[in-house]
Amino acid sequence: ADCPYRRTFHSDQGWAYQSALAQFGYDFARSAPQQAGNIMAAFVSPGTALGMMGVQIAGGDYADLRAKGISPGRAGASSLLDATVQAPMERLALDRMLNIFKSTGFVDTVKKTLGAAGTEFITEYLQKAPELVSRLWGEAEKHGDTAAEQITWFSRTLFNADTLLQAHKEGMYEGLIGAAWGGLGGVGRVALDSQARKMQAQTFAQNQSELHALVPATTFAHLDATTVLERSI
Repeated sequence: ADCPYRRTFHSDQGWAYQSALAQFGYDFARSAPQQAGNIMAAFVSPGTALGMMGVQIAGGDYADLRAKGISPGRAGASSLLDATVQAPMERLALDRMLNIFKSTGFVDTVKKTLGAAGTEFITEYLQKAPELVSRLWGEAEKHGDTAAEQITWFSRTLFNADTLLQAHKEGMYEGLIGAAWGGLGGVGRVALDSQARKMQAQTFAQNQSELHALVPATTFAHLDATTVLERSI
């Protein structure tokens, strides 16, 4: 009764799977505006896409750190560090996904889709490292009055088993969302190819109809008479 999702499984584990799937779908949908913006920027120029990604990453990090009370200077430096490392990886994954639409044939589309999904997963997972380092370095400001104290807290927290495990889980989850975008690119390519073939078939049929209409009716009458004559011989 207290579960927000309709029950379609016969076990509590089934409920958990359904809730996790719904959350995954929600998080995937939330990433759509950012992904759409990156794609549009990529069509402008590679530099534009890279710059937009950097601004998105740095802006998000800066806002989060400032909300935690970190000074503007420390928040800015930490967020720029993160953006500098993450943005190129974001761009690499986006290039692989857009490359799907340059495929030739179904097999090539499948290969490029798998490559894009794999690249999205790996880059999203690896991006967790600079994100974690930059966030903890920013937060270290509030955990020591001297640089030595802040470095001690930063090192201890960064290599804490719980911290690393949590980062691993988040990286895996975000990697799956990225891989889903790569798969969606392949689905889009197949759909476009299917639509193109359908339009070609419709155009061919229309051309045949128009050609048939141009042939005088007397021609067909003559052909029919000739056929009857041949059969009677």
